[in-house]
Amino acid sequence: MQAAVKLPYHKTMATEILRTMGKRVRVLREEHGWNQIELAAEVRRRGVECSNSMISSVETGRANPSLEVFVAIADALDITLDYLAKRTDKIESPDAAPVEPDPGYSQPALT
Repeated sequence: MQAAVKLPYHKTMATEILRTMGKRVRVLREEHGWNQIELAAEVRRRGVECSNSMISSVETGRANPSLEVFVAIADALDITLDYLAKRTDKIESPDAAPVEPDPGYSQPALT
């Protein structure tokens, strides 16, 4: 029998953050009365490609989606990224003002 391989601290910490983020997404999605399909549709309404299977993977901590997906999820759920990333237990920032996306902005291509 092989001994368990100990992951580096940063990998275990990242895994724990993803799990916590997933739990928070699930709880808030349910509070909104949405299923995973409806949350994925809300994310897509914000111009970000997302499927219900991506939402499922996020909620179970199995996915490591792009920052763009996390921002769209946070926007859809009306929460801060700090709350989603477990940096605070405050859902909303009292002095945060909504930021409208720049309609002329296009994401640069990755090379």
